[in-house]
Amino acid sequence: MRAVDSSHDAINEPAKAPQDREALATHRRHLRKALVDDPELADQLAGLVARATRARASGARAVTIGGSHAGTEATGDGATNTALR
Repeated sequence: MRAVDSSHDAINEPAKAPQDREALATHRRHLRKALVDDPELADQLAGLVARATRARASGARAVTIGGSHAGTEATGDGATNTALR
């Protein structure tokens, strides 16, 4: 029972302290082992990640940014952008 609690702690610890490098390393080890031990889980996770990383836009004047963006996007009739420096 304690092994299950320990794994649960290792998986959830990074959420409590995202800057804790030890917790992140332990989390990665547990995740890697879980994915190696359960190929079906690995396939499901790969599918979720693939769907989550696709950018989609729908509808008139929709804007999609599939990565990072450092500019201005405006849609609509008579849209005006003003850059304040």
